[in-house]
Formats: sequence, structure tokens, C-alpha cells
Amino acid sequence: CKCQSILYLLGKGEFIMPTESLLLKTQHTMSAQALTASTVLFMRTEVLHTFLSTNPSFVRPFLQQVAGMWASLEERYLVRDSGDASRRLAHALVLLSSMLGEQTAKGVRIPVTLNRSFLAHAIGATPETIGRLMSQFRAEHLLTYSDHEIVIHQLERLQSVAEG
Repeated sequence: CKCQSILYLLGKGEFIMPTESLLLKTQHTMSAQALTASTVLFMRTEVLHTFLSTNPSFVRPFLQQVAGMWASLEERYLVRDSGDASRRLAHALVLLSSMLGEQTAKGVRIPVTLNRSFLAHAIGATPETIGRLMSQFRAEHLLTYSDHEIVIHQLERLQSVAEG
């Protein structure tokens, strides 16, 4: 099932953003989290049009939210389908650092428990490839990782890998 990959592309929450799931030590999958913690709103076009025309102060934030999520989705889709696994993994780690990162003396700390399978689904690779690439990034002193966190020591260099 490619559900996990789709959830990575779409996210959880407003439009299914994964941030909360990564921080929580939950016993369920991202799919279960999306089903239980997401709100999906279906509206007929004319109802949405009426709502927006009678609530003009809502139009701008609504369009900003939609445009922001569309741009994020487009970026994730393009990165996912182009470039090698190293670039895709670097992009995912840079994205996680921007969503969850905490600046420390050692670098940007991402306080999450990630397993190789999750990252593999997220970037369209195998768990073995993730293990090899994480070891390579560690050997290049780009980052260190443990069961509960990733610390990116050279964010700029990781961003260059992500950009190709």
C-alpha cells in the first residue's frame, strides 16, 4: 500500500500534516492517525461560493492556506519523482528540520523517532537504501542520529544535496 507515501505528500491535520504524529510516541500507523485525527470537509461549490461571498474576511486566509498547501504538495511531488534517493532523503530531512527543528549548539535537532521504513515510504526508497544513506550522511559529518532524534550538523550542506 502506498498510503504512507501519499500521507507524506499530503500531510496530516488541515491537509493531513505529519508533524504531530512524528512527535508523539503512538502505537498506530500514520494511516490510522489520519483517519482518527483529520477533518475532511465536503462542500458543494455553490455553498462554498456563498460562504466566501458572505464572509469576505475569510477569503484571503482561505486562499493563502490553499495556495501554501498546493505549493508544498507540488514541491514534495516534484522532489519525490525527480532526483536520486540521496537527494530525496536530504530534502525530507531539510523539510523535517524546518517543521520540527530546534537550534542547538550542535546543530538543528529534530526530536522524532523515525524508522527506516517510514523514511523509505516517504521518499520512495527501500529501508536498506535509507540505512546506507543515513550512514553515508553520518560519515560525511552532515548529521548524527539515534532512536529518538536526528541532529543536522551542516544544514547548508544538506540543503545543497537536496537541491542537487
